[in-house]
Amino acid sequence: MRRVLVFAVLVPMTVLMVVACGDDEETLTTEEFLDQGNAVCETGTTEIDAAGEELFASGDEPTPEEQTAFVEDTLAPLVQDQIDGLEALNPPEDLQDDVDELLAEAQATLDSITDDPASIFGDDNPFADADAMAIEIGLTACAGS
Repeated sequence: MRRVLVFAVLVPMTVLMVVACGDDEETLTTEEFLDQGNAVCETGTTEIDAAGEELFASGDEPTPEEQTAFVEDTLAPLVQDQIDGLEALNPPEDLQDDVDELLAEAQATLDSITDDPASIFGDDNPFADADAMAIEIGLTACAGS
């Protein structure tokens, strides 16, 4: 009988704790989402730009080894931080699908660049589609410089 009583008390308490700990993240307003999202991207973009300037400071084309090191050590982690930071935000419902598409595009592009680091150094911007999506949403700091 005692086990049944303990079970009868613990199960409802556990259910209440699970419900209470559920999705308690508040949906952001469009302004809040754009402010926070642009702040996430601005930090990473500033760091990427500074590292890129350093990479090209000599005026010479970086060696394949330098390109790979830049992508692996700087670009990929900083872009992944931006993607993760945006993913952690809770955009308003009317932006959710666009944000999901942007994140999927940015992640696919990042994965592609990680597989082929030299691709970032060509004439075409591999993030062009993601940049256009970011600008359309209002995440202008998330579009490459």
